[in-house]
Amino acid sequence: MNKIFRVLNESGIELTAHNGVQEKLRDLELYEGSDRYDEFYDFVYHHLKTFGGNVCVSGANAKKFASYRKDPEIHRSRMRELQLGRKDSLMRLLIEEGDMSMPNTTYAKYRWLKKEYFSPTAFYVFGSCVAQISFEGTVAPFIVLIKSAVFADAYRKSFDLAWRAASPPPSTSGAKAE
Repeated sequence: MNKIFRVLNESGIELTAHNGVQEKLRDLELYEGSDRYDEFYDFVYHHLKTFGGNVCVSGANAKKFASYRKDPEIHRSRMRELQLGRKDSLMRLLIEEGDMSMPNTTYAKYRWLKKEYFSPTAFYVFGSCVAQISFEGTVAPFIVLIKSAVFADAYRKSFDLAWRAASPPPSTSGAKAE
């Protein structure tokens, strides 16, 4: 069944309510569960490798993000390699004030967002894409990826406002606070 669903998904067909099928919207994709979570990170990596650009992440929690990946070090290693090959890629992450679980990276900058403004439902903005990530519910993580420059621009502006209001965390070995 999984193979059938994967072939349908890759062919642009989705199952609907009441045993129906329809062509998938090209600008929207859902990633559900741990296996698809790794696929989402593959998509982000390949997008950055192809187009470059920055990634803005609000609601980041390194421990929670890593707990759903098969091998979190694969993502970190690829991002380090990408930064060496492309000088136009950088991650900025808004994390909860007091969170000291910043991975020791050279490709990311962190800022603390006050607890009252922090939401554990994360969003990623990169290129013309926005992804919302929830770790709640029966199928977690649940990711909604929207491929829209208009949405990406709006989220990026909100992120930039929050970034300016956030404070640099205390320096940790290797992690960049800015």
